[in-house]
Amino acid sequence: MDDSQASSHGPVTHEFTLSPMETSSSDIILSATHDNEFVHISMQPSQNEIRSPCDICCVVDTSGSMSDSAEIQNDNNEHYGLSQLDLVKHALKTIINSLQDQDRL
Repeated sequence: MDDSQASSHGPVTHEFTLSPMETSSSDIILSATHDNEFVHISMQPSQNEIRSPCDICCVVDTSGSMSDSAEIQNDNNEHYGLSQLDLVKHALKTIINSLQDQDRL
């Protein structure tokens, strides 16, 4: 569907059936898995290739609402005691640890 076919009255919905998959080429490894609510798509670059440097800018909301509980619950309805800001900090640390020498944050 191109942009001329998209409805301006709401989201465009496309129904499809997913099955676990994995494919690879010389450039990337792509895998997809799903459950009833989410689709997880993962791409990993080839280990033999040198990637281009990247510049990353992170903007973090530090307002009072970020101290609210992250509402992460397991099947037993247990809370983990993490705030929304705790999750953002963890995500930023993950980004930092994945940077290479030529990257800029």
